[in-house]
Amino acid sequence: MKFLEYGEDFLFDDMPKVYNPTQKVFITRLYGLNQLLLPKRVPKIYTSKAIAWRMKIHFNTNKEQILTDDNFVYLDPTKNPHILHLSDEKRVKVFVFEEASATRNMMVLIQKEGKITHLYAGACVFLRQILLNDVFVSCINTGVDKLYMDLKRALIPCNPNELNDIIDELDRLLHKSK
Repeated sequence: MKFLEYGEDFLFDDMPKVYNPTQKVFITRLYGLNQLLLPKRVPKIYTSKAIAWRMKIHFNTNKEQILTDDNFVYLDPTKNPHILHLSDEKRVKVFVFEEASATRNMMVLIQKEGKITHLYAGACVFLRQILLNDVFVSCINTGVDKLYMDLKRALIPCNPNELNDIIDELDRLLHKSK
């Protein structure tokens, strides 16, 4: 999905209609894959190996090789941060967090000049596991004014009580580290 506040640099869980070589396309989940239309020229797709493998199986039907390893940049959650170069010659750090279940859904956190600029998770099933992760806590500890989460797009409804518990626990972790 393209959100205006993300600018033209990043596209999440969607494909561009027109190829833009500087745009970073992140696929964080496989839900809705049937509605995903590949453009004539497929951009680099930033995702995990598990999601890329399933995308290749889905799109490479009829013995037609639409997606290959060359179409993907693999983001390994065990090797955070990943450095990406933007069109304005600047670099960003990308941290990925992967759900431990079979879905392997991901959350992407982008840091520019020490501040978090983007936080995207296409699913809400592993919030506690991600938001209380030591790497995530250290990232937001370095500076973030507001943290927005788009919970309307979640596959299953998020329990507000669980979110409040997570926020309280996150607050304790942040104050403990100062």
